[in-house]
Amino acid sequence: MGYNETTYWSERFEPSKEKGISADETEFIKSSLTRAKMVLDYGVGLGRYFPLYKGKTVTGVDIVDIRKEKLLENAALHDIEFDLKVKSSPGAKIKSKIKQYDLAVCCHLLLHQSKESYVRKIMTEMAEISKKVVIVSFYNPEKTKLAPHCFNYDYVSICKDLGFTVKKKAYIDQRVYLIYSK
Repeated sequence: MGYNETTYWSERFEPSKEKGISADETEFIKSSLTRAKMVLDYGVGLGRYFPLYKGKTVTGVDIVDIRKEKLLENAALHDIEFDLKVKSSPGAKIKSKIKQYDLAVCCHLLLHQSKESYVRKIMTEMAEISKKVVIVSFYNPEKTKLAPHCFNYDYVSICKDLGFTVKKKAYIDQRVYLIYSK
């Protein structure tokens, strides 16, 4: 059997080997957070980006809930009002109002989607329920051999194809930094 997002992430309590946030990510995300009060962290994992959200209301989205206790502890540590929404599958929608969030942050999640249709659904959903979306993800069009749970998508082209406005983009160290809106 091939890679299945829900099964794979249900078996990993520590979703990332990376600890902390790079300086580039911190600068890029912080610049979008200044006026945001309500943040959607899509692919929240263990809340690695919580230090940037201090004092904000954050809704985390994930396809598993095995890390909920750790997320609540981490949220309290960073003075965050936190709620977790668990999706039944990568392509499923979450229940939210149109433009409910000031900002959606999606870091290192989209590269783990096995189908481009999931990427498109997630990017569309974030644009519908948030005023602005920030994506940070691996992207290297020349790298064709990746780990079985990683996939290479051209997020800027997908944004344009979906009719979204790309407000800012940068490519740093095999990562795309992207801000877009509907």
